[in-house]
Amino acid sequence: VIIQSPGETLPIVDEGESYSFSDDLIIQIMVKGTKHKAARQALRDKWTTLERLKFDRKYAKAAALLSQGAPFCLCDEALLVNYNFPKHKEKANIKANQESLSELVTMMLGRKVFVIGLDRSDSVRTQKQYYDLNQIKQLPEQYINEAGNYITDE
Repeated sequence: VIIQSPGETLPIVDEGESYSFSDDLIIQIMVKGTKHKAARQALRDKWTTLERLKFDRKYAKAAALLSQGAPFCLCDEALLVNYNFPKHKEKANIKANQESLSELVTMMLGRKVFVIGLDRSDSVRTQKQYYDLNQIKQLPEQYINEAGNYITDE
């Protein structure tokens, strides 16, 4: 049984101005995310509900895009989502899509986070940097001060 959510369809666009994220920001989120392993696992367990939400009038487009990825790292302010293909990452990082993706993740997580898409090369590169910094004990200790002030490196 599919229950249709009330409200208008959450918009997802194919083109537009995109957010840009530095490797330093991604690593800061990864450092902060080590404290949220249980919440990330709970979100992973709920991620399968995206398949059902693809048929929901309101959430279909956002669910289809999110379901192409997998939650990689979660902190208080942000969620890193790994995508297999750059086109999905690029679509997830379009500024006009952020509100829709964030709303859907908020529904699943119970709190609002900024959704950041990564492709395989981003993920591999930043994980390598993270592990290299960890080995020499150079991971950042201070992270993101407040939501919204860390989003882009424009």
